[in-house]
Order: sequence, then C-alpha cells, then structure tokens
Amino acid sequence: MKRSFPWFFATQFAGAFNDNVFKNILVLGFTYGHFSMLGLKPLMLVSLAQAFFILPFFLFSALAGQLADRYSKTLLVRRVKELEILIMGLASLGFVLNSTPVLMGTLFLMGTQSAFFGPAKYSMLPELVREKELASANAWVELGTFAAILLGTLVGGYLGGEAPRAYLFSLWIIGLACLGVLVSRGIHVLPARAPQLRITLNPIAPVMQSWRSMRGDMQLCVAMLGVSWFWFYGLAILTLLPTLCTQVFHVASKVSTLALALFCFGIGAGSWLGAWIFRQPKAALWMKVAVLGLALFTLHLAWLVSAWPTPALEADFLELALFLRLPMAWQVCLSWLMIAFCGGAFVVPLYTQMQHRAEVSMRSRIIASNNILNALAMVIAALMIMLFHRWHVSFTNILICIAASSVIVLLMLLKVVGNGAKQRA
Repeated sequence: MKRSFPWFFATQFAGAFNDNVFKNILVLGFTYGHFSMLGLKPLMLVSLAQAFFILPFFLFSALAGQLADRYSKTLLVRRVKELEILIMGLASLGFVLNSTPVLMGTLFLMGTQSAFFGPAKYSMLPELVREKELASANAWVELGTFAAILLGTLVGGYLGGEAPRAYLFSLWIIGLACLGVLVSRGIHVLPARAPQLRITLNPIAPVMQSWRSMRGDMQLCVAMLGVSWFWFYGLAILTLLPTLCTQVFHVASKVSTLALALFCFGIGAGSWLGAWIFRQPKAALWMKVAVLGLALFTLHLAWLVSAWPTPALEADFLELALFLRLPMAWQVCLSWLMIAFCGGAFVVPLYTQMQHRAEVSMRSRIIASNNILNALAMVIAALMIMLFHRWHVSFTNILICIAASSVIVLLMLLKVVGNGAKQRA
C-alpha cells in the first residue's frame, strides 16, 4: 500500500463513525422521548430521519461526481471534512436547544456531506494504491465502514440511552469531525482528471451521460447493479434485525448488539475473501457460490424463525447468557454471520471491477451514478419491509421472499459478468 492509504482509511473511518454516533443518538432520543417529538410517533420520526439522510444522495450525487472529476479529489475531500465541523456545530446547537427541526436539518446536511464524499472516496482509491492491491484496499474500506457502523452504534447507544447530555454529545461529534480534518491532511494531493469539465446543476444529465458512456460495457453495468442489490439486501436484513430480536426471539438489547457485531465481523471477513476471489481466474464462479450462500443462509434463518418457540406474554426479554443457552441460538448467530460473510465476498469484487473498468476521467461520475442507484435500492428495501408489515406478512415469508429474489436477480446478473473480474480494462 502507498503511504496515503492509511490516512485515507482513517479519514473515511472517522466520517462513518461520526455519522453513526450522531444518527444513533438521534434515533434513541426519538425512541425514548428525550427530544421534542413534534406530535409524531417515535417510529414516524425515525423513518423521517432516515429519509432526511438519504434524500441528499438523490439531489447532490450527480454534482458531487462532476466536482470530483473536475477538481482534485484530495482537496474536495478536505473541504468536505472541514464542512463537517460546521455541521456538527449546528448539531450541538440542536442538542443544547432540544430542537428537533435543527437536528433534522443537521441530518440532511450530514447526508449532503456524505453524498459529496462518496464519489471522491471510491474514485480516488485506485489512485492511492497499486493495481494489484485495489481489491485488498476495497476490503479494508468495507471492513472499516462496517466497523464504524458497529462502534458508532455502540457509542451512540451509550450516549443516547439516557436523558440528553448536550455538552457530552457535542464534545464527541465535534471532536470526531476535527479528527477527520486532521487525518485528511495526510492524503497525497491527486491531480484533477477532467479539468475542462463543464459543471451542470441538472441532477439528471450527468447520470444519463454516465450511463451512455458505459452502455457498451456490460460488465461495468452489471457491477453497478450488483453493488446496488447488495445494499438492497443488506438494508432489508438489517431492518428486520431489531423486530426479529424483540418480537420473535424475545431477547434483550445486548443480543441485538451481538447480532450487529456478528454482521459487521462477517462483512469484514467476507470482504477479504472477496479480495481473494477478484484475483482468481474463475472469479464469476466463486461469486455465484457467494450468492447461493447468501440465499441459503437467509432461508436457514427463515426456518429458525418459523421454528422458534413463542414466548409467554408475561415473559421477560432473554438476556445474552440465557439466549446463548438455547439449542437454536448458535444457529441464529451462525446465520447472521454467514449472511454477512457471503455478502462481503460478493460485493468487493464488484466494487473493484467497477473502479477498474470505469474511464479515469469519468470514474467519479460513474460512482456517483452508482450511489444514486444504491440510495434507490435502500429506499425500495425500506418500503418493501414497511408494506410487508402493513400486510401482516410473517417474518418467515419475508425472509423467503428476500432469499428467492436474490437468487433470481443476482444469478441473472452474474451470467453477464463473464469469467471473472480478471478480464478488466
């Protein structure tokens, strides 16, 4: 790895960590009524918060991709990280004033910052590492992202689980933002790849231009669709996690944390397998195995859900030690771990292939287009789960539908990938 990569890794880790600390403080504050509820129910406020964070990806990703191609990606990343300090300052004001509108506005700005950071982050990676190290670098990024999600959830849960402590909240989030600015200074300044590019504010035109540019490269198109499907699948599974833990397994919050930890560890370990898969002559075959594993372990989880004994109405939630004594508990843990492991093994080769095959001068815009697809996939997953709940579809059938759709869609896509990501531009 080149010397800039550790600084790049630390920069993206600090940003993802800060995002998740803040979001979990906010979610728990809404859940337990610590913040002003604006006359809405907690579930509605949490859903609204998710919408505020995802909306900027639709609005600003196209502009972000243009800027990352037009100017130095390193300088853009530094400006975005500096903006994070101001955003966290606004969040601190929201905590002090106990103002839900200010906190929601801050969440929208955080989503905007992430929308501008994403295209630069993934498009600069091939320029920060040697070609043979790109798959491993992507594995590090996925590991770091999900480790930041886990740690951010734990820290945010600790800080937000009690009554508001505005100054402690502020110290954490502003401190992490300042750390991100400092470590971003270690990233080598990269040259602009399309300095003559004319910037347009139209959010649709750059996306259409990106699709036209790669229309003849079916492997690149499939890589983008496959990455978006990964985010659809992952969000659908993670959205079910809290409800499965409370309504099916009837367990305490520490078990939910264990499940999240297993998921993050599985993604990290699977990402390293994905880096190995990318270097194999028969990479497409191994990726199909990963997809089948994803579906089979999801079906296994569906079977466990259907077979799990119904707790008595007056029964207390099971603590972690009691849960692990149950005969099927270890199978549940294995399913969560292996779903994530297979997902990591699947997505890293696709990310790497997308970076390799994208034209250098358009790489940021292509990744920005992919980020829009990812956001759309996550919205569809969230809506699907909401509709299933509204229609009173059982958890077992929801999991079966997710698994079945993954087999149909992903295997169809992988037929086009060809014999391995080794065939790359």
